[in-house]
Amino acid sequence: MVMKSSDSYPKLQQIVNRDFDLVVGFHRQGKFQNRVGGRIDKSIRKSVADRINEDTGSSAKASTLGTDKMVSEKYLTDSRWRTLHLECRPRICDYESSRSGIVDAVFDVASVDVL
Repeated sequence: MVMKSSDSYPKLQQIVNRDFDLVVGFHRQGKFQNRVGGRIDKSIRKSVADRINEDTGSSAKASTLGTDKMVSEKYLTDSRWRTLHLECRPRICDYESSRSGIVDAVFDVASVDVL
């Protein structure tokens, strides 16, 4: 499959055909709140948002972001319902301890509820 967003993520084209069980994309954005979207079930998005709130103290909510047909995560799995798209505040992306917290939150929920 030729990925349309390869201009934005040039190295992603190299792994498009690997077909991952779950694809998680972390994106830095300047909004007030972290948002958890993707095509995965809303209950999973809500669980991840709740864990981010608990683990990092940074506000997060479930969202419909990352459901567009052009979103980069969808090119890495055959199951269009196995993508999680996170839009993270600079506070989360810029500091290692916060990044670890959000990654741990996603892993903890995914390892129990998804994988």
